[in-house]
Amino acid sequence: FVDQGLLKVFSTRPTSLGLEMHLVKMSQLVHDFQPRMVIFDPISGVISAGQYHHVQSFLVRLVDFLKNEGITTVMTSLTTGGKPLEGTDTGISSLMDVWLLLRDQEENSERNRLLHVLKARGIKHSNQVREFKLTDEGIELVDVYLGPGGIVTGTARTVQEAQEMADTLARQQAIARRQNEVKRKRLIMEAQIKALQAEFEMEKEDLEQLIQQAQAREQQLIQDQKERAKLRGPDGLSPDAE
Repeated sequence: FVDQGLLKVFSTRPTSLGLEMHLVKMSQLVHDFQPRMVIFDPISGVISAGQYHHVQSFLVRLVDFLKNEGITTVMTSLTTGGKPLEGTDTGISSLMDVWLLLRDQEENSERNRLLHVLKARGIKHSNQVREFKLTDEGIELVDVYLGPGGIVTGTARTVQEAQEMADTLARQQAIARRQNEVKRKRLIMEAQIKALQAEFEMEKEDLEQLIQQAQAREQQLIQDQKERAKLRGPDGLSPDAE
């Protein structure tokens, strides 16, 4: 990027020049290079170049200059242990449109990087703390993972995810066993239904045979009565009856 003329890096010690000369030098660099973005890293480094109100005035004038030029500006501010993270030593956080808080979290003998959007004017943004990694492909944001005690990062996250996967697999196996049990019971029930149907058909067939036999006997009785009637004479009376 430097060889292609897309990037220019200027480095100087904060105490090498006065604050006014730093502002003049930066103005000259901006006019000469005409950048679309300026990164000032870190603004907390200029504290040693003057008194607090002079440093604040310098940064306010610098931000105002870059805003008037329509240049996107990224400023970093280093924090030290024991100081509140939601503040800057230079007191210009109110001038920023977007404020990202980066911090390390030590857990299980390792330190992991976390990011939080403190504010973003006019932009909807998440209120969650996200883990991020510095990879060969750039910055990678890791999906939010919440454990029983809050956000889980690093190795603890890997262990927790593996445990959840194991729990999910165990639940799936339990569901599969229940499904197999239900299937087995359904097959038993269907077999019992078939057996009952077969038993019913046999009893139905036996009943139909009994009915046919009873009907046949009844017809035979009727036929016998007719035969006896013929033997009694043409008028249906026996000779003794006359």
